[in-house]
Amino acid sequence: MSLLLAIDTCQGSCSAALVDNGNVLAERVASLARGHAEILMPMIEQTLKDAGRARTDIGRIAVTVGPGSFTGVRIGLAAAHGFSLARHCPLIGLTSFEAVAAQYYFSAGSRPEQGVVTLVAGRQGRFFMQAFAIDSGSPYPLAAFDEPQSATFEECQAYAAERSTPMTGAGLKEEGGVCALPSIRAGFMGRLALLAPSNRWQRPSPLYLRAPDVGAKYSDR
Repeated sequence: MSLLLAIDTCQGSCSAALVDNGNVLAERVASLARGHAEILMPMIEQTLKDAGRARTDIGRIAVTVGPGSFTGVRIGLAAAHGFSLARHCPLIGLTSFEAVAAQYYFSAGSRPEQGVVTLVAGRQGRFFMQAFAIDSGSPYPLAAFDEPQSATFEECQAYAAERSTPMTGAGLKEEGGVCALPSIRAGFMGRLALLAPSNRWQRPSPLYLRAPDVGAKYSDR
């Protein structure tokens, strides 16, 4: 299987990884609220150097499409599209929810068959959440229970409690039953991308979500 470059710039971090046949060869992660455009390309070059690979080795691209910061989402997508066009290679977009769920699924010590509720921080104390069933025996292990929705943290807690399902999210505090992840890691997202069905490998579009009580001019998610 050809080398996959995975990119994430949606949340408060920037990450790039190279994945080959399900193995993460190299990965770089940096926590930052801004400046993704300046750091991403040097990070990709350093990741290639760490793995002893070249741009010409890249045969697939995976990128997170949001929700996340408006600017961050666009930077990641622009870079992914550029690599895809230059290399004439397939491209896939995964949501931030899928990227978080992938990290939970692949992390040691988790009990994946429980399923998981994934959280992405929104504005004005609200969150976006999406729940996934997890079937490790399926070719693609994640299946969404429902569409993403906006909720308060208390509503997320109640939703997860009703289903006896753990909650997880990137960049959140370890409180209220949340299994907090420091940041989205492109390596986990890239491993999940390689399991995706062929109909997912097409030009991705950004996923922007807004809480119903937040006007567009006040929200970048």
